[in-house]
Amino acid sequence: MDLHHSVTLNNPIHRFVHRIRYGDGGGYDYFEWVNESLDERVRSMMVGLMVNNEITAAEIKKFENDFETQKHELKKMKEKNGRLKLKLCACHIRQKLYLYFVIVLILIVVMYMGHVCEQCSFHRT
Repeated sequence: MDLHHSVTLNNPIHRFVHRIRYGDGGGYDYFEWVNESLDERVRSMMVGLMVNNEITAAEIKKFENDFETQKHELKKMKEKNGRLKLKLCACHIRQKLYLYFVIVLILIVVMYMGHVCEQCSFHRT
């Protein structure tokens, strides 16, 4: 049997011995608290470290959750950015089509006016 120390806040640094039961059920074949007392200063320091450890673990968990949230938000923003790029590309294509349409329309008008002017001068001679 080995001597161990409890690391819970309910029984901080309380010593115990146990023997593990091997087989189907697991658990302990033997368990007993040992009434050896630690120096109060050591116990106080250990409890403080345990509390700080729990606070740090909670802060790390919060950072992990925040990171996952931000990662999800970034994914949504990238998807939205992709959709906006497609819309912008479609707008550029429409603008070019309108410009080509206007140019063709101007050419048709110029050609028509030129044709009309040729007919007018032809009849005058």
